[in-house]
Amino acid sequence: MGLGSIQYAITSFKYNRSLLSKRDRLKNRLYGKQKVKLRFKVSNATSYQLNVLKNKVFLENKIIRRKQIVVLIVFRVILVSTFVYLII
Repeated sequence: MGLGSIQYAITSFKYNRSLLSKRDRLKNRLYGKQKVKLRFKVSNATSYQLNVLKNKVFLENKIIRRKQIVVLIVFRVILVSTFVYLII
């Protein structure tokens, strides 16, 4: 090992140590962690109301999933057709 590589390692360690304070500052912002816990209001919903809500959310998610699949298929068709056009 030459002296240049040792000097580079020392410089790298110093730089990494200086980044630790930035990492602690940005830690909560980058990962989206919240220190405040969410609190929900307790309601006296019947089981029927809960089932209706569950079915409504299920159908909304199903519609969103279908739209995503259609957009993905259209995008892939356009991508493949462009690729085939460029090859031919």
